[in-house]
Parts: sequence; structure tokens; C-alpha cells
Amino acid sequence: NFLLSFPTGALNFSVLELVRKRLGAFVAERPNLEQRVQSFGFVLDFVSSSVSTITCSVVATPQMMITDNIMVGNYQNLPQAVK
Repeated sequence: NFLLSFPTGALNFSVLELVRKRLGAFVAERPNLEQRVQSFGFVLDFVSSSVSTITCSVVATPQMMITDNIMVGNYQNLPQAVK
């Protein structure tokens, strides 16, 4: 289970940090936004998390299909499932 969940977690955190960094740079370049960042900072966090979650679903959905099929007994192990 760890083997299958590791790529999703790694992708989630890397995309989350990348989007946060880019949004932070975007806001820093615009003085009118930088002055009001306290009032809409939660929106930046929400957007970062949303983009990260959507991106992770590209990896997580096939991964969960493999895990579910192994748990049900359609495949005996991971190498057999990804054949």
C-alpha cells in the first residue's frame, strides 16, 4: 500500500508548493494586491489546494483501481496487476 500511495503524496506536495510559490510571486509583483493579501490569502490557499488535488487525481484514480482489484482478488500482487 505504501508503494502505491507514495507517488500521490509526493505529487500532491510538489504541486502544492509550486502553485503557492507561483501565486506568491504573482501577488508580490502587483503592489495593489500585495497590500490586500491579508484579506484574500485564504483564496490563494484554496486555489493551491484545488490545483494540487485535481492534479493528484490523475495519479490517484488509476492507483486506487489497482489497489481495489488486488484487494478484491482479481490480481494476486502488484506486478500482476500492472501487466
